[in-house]
Amino acid sequence: MTGAEHLVPLELGGSNELRNLWPQPYHVVWNAHVKDRLENTLHRMVCANPQQITLAAAQHLIATDWIAAYKTVIGPTPTSRSRHQRRRRSTN
Repeated sequence: MTGAEHLVPLELGGSNELRNLWPQPYHVVWNAHVKDRLENTLHRMVCANPQQITLAAAQHLIATDWIAAYKTVIGPTPTSRSRHQRRRRSTN
């Protein structure tokens, strides 16, 4: 399964324009749920302390190489399935 993902997420000032959308699979380790975690973390960081990371810097990190950004900001690899994935699996 694949979903449409924002290159620069809406919560970091991205848009719904086609050039900002791309397919992101859910069935791989580096999936859309993992990218969502990075998006939410960067959003919190920008809002909490813009001196730590500016909006422009967060946008650049995620648009350039979101996996490298995840490894820098959160850690080396995703540690567990998301709550959404656990819920889906437990209801099947």
